[in-house]
Amino acid sequence: MINNFEQLKTFIEFYPNTYYKFVALIRKKDNTGILNTNERGEIFVRQWFIDSQESLEKYKPDMIALCNATGARLYVTTDRKSVKKTIFKMFEQLLDIVKQYTFNAQNPVSIRKLSKFSSSASQLAECSDGQKY
Repeated sequence: MINNFEQLKTFIEFYPNTYYKFVALIRKKDNTGILNTNERGEIFVRQWFIDSQESLEKYKPDMIALCNATGARLYVTTDRKSVKKTIFKMFEQLLDIVKQYTFNAQNPVSIRKLSKFSSSASQLAECSDGQKY
């Protein structure tokens, strides 16, 4: 296991109303064959939205334990995300879902789309706080 949490201190800066996204993923090439991976070659395990150093310290043991238990890798978005921009993007996506449901009842809303709602909004470039690596 490689633990790079110490390196985070060199580029992560917390500001009010911003966050960093951490994601635990099991990659196909790391998979021991126990799990079936999807067509993308990875399995999403869990995500965390971290908005402060205290929050990072609070969740770090859980992140490490979950990755060790599942064989997942922990990834972090290196560009700080804006809470406000993410909420507006989620609103736009939700409005699209409502439009689809309202105006095209024969084509039901995908449950998969709903389950990925916060994940997809938080990874968009438009949600960045302006600092990108």
